[in-house]
Amino acid sequence: MTIWSFSPRGYSAYPAVVKRQVVQKGSQVSIKMSVHCEGSKVACDDLVRTFSRMNGFEVPQ
Repeated sequence: MTIWSFSPRGYSAYPAVVKRQVVQKGSQVSIKMSVHCEGSKVACDDLVRTFSRMNGFEVPQ
């Protein structure tokens, strides 16, 4: 399963896209995340932190 998320116009990280894939290896399930962001570094870092939290991971600031 793959989920694509696109930032809307006016969002600080615009234009950006986040691709999250549910990956299963044996009995282990994880989420693989890829990000393409053309906003500022600060906005893109915040975008990654936001999606990492949604995935259940905490990313240091």
